[in-house]
Amino acid sequence: MKTKLFHSLTFLVLCALMLCMASCSAAANKGDVDNGYIEMLPGEKPEMGVQNGDLTLDSITAPNRKIIKTYNLNAETKEFDTVLTELLALINEHGGYVEQNSISNHTYNTRGERYANYTIRIPAEKAEDFVGSIGNLLNVTRNSSTVEDVSETYYSIEAVLEELEAERDSLLAMMESLNSKEDYNFWLTLQQRLSEIKQEIAVYQAQLKNYDSKVAYSTIDLSINEVVEYTPDARPDFLARLGDAFVGGWTAFAECLQGIAIALVAVFPFLLIPAAVAVVIVILVRRARMKK
Repeated sequence: MKTKLFHSLTFLVLCALMLCMASCSAAANKGDVDNGYIEMLPGEKPEMGVQNGDLTLDSITAPNRKIIKTYNLNAETKEFDTVLTELLALINEHGGYVEQNSISNHTYNTRGERYANYTIRIPAEKAEDFVGSIGNLLNVTRNSSTVEDVSETYYSIEAVLEELEAERDSLLAMMESLNSKEDYNFWLTLQQRLSEIKQEIAVYQAQLKNYDSKVAYSTIDLSINEVVEYTPDARPDFLARLGDAFVGGWTAFAECLQGIAIALVAVFPFLLIPAAVAVVIVILVRRARMKK
């Protein structure tokens, strides 16, 4: 009888232990789920892609993306001064401005060519049209562009900035409730932290302002060279290449003849004296033979 009672008690204890372990496992799993779940607070935007506290680039919708576009152009002109005036008019027409420029006021080689470098800022929605219009003023020899998506960085900075601003407001409210004389040490600690927060806020605000400027206004880096003849197309058709080869051959032949003529004129003084000496020697030799 005692043996049966002992086995029954043992079985009940084991069942209780199993139920306890199952309950602990369920509670642990529930805790993991709760820790991975973030409730959206009022005013938050789900399209910003906040998932487990991280901002993902794929979750940012197209209208909210922060895109920076930069163009690089090399161009040439035969009418340097006129083109620069027309370029400024074209920039004003598109609502842009010149951020930086440098223009050579003197020639840098014997052919009299000058150059100019411009960094131009044009509203992003008008940048493509502006770049296309440059082709009507200049002979564009190189045109490339780069696109940079800074959305994730931008919104991460914005989130940090919001947290710092909330902390700043909390510190200000706390300092107003203190008696600066009685709680001077604590008040001083809050004041030091407040100063640090204000500096951090200023840095992040400057970064966002810089991004906003680059997103709103595309950058065009333009280099202009003054030339005597335009650079031919990279791949002209067969007839054009044949004509260029024919003209180039005759031009090279004419330049070669001109070079020979110039060289002969240049060395003529050096040949004149030896030639005169040779003539005198020949005359003297003939007279000597005639006497013999």
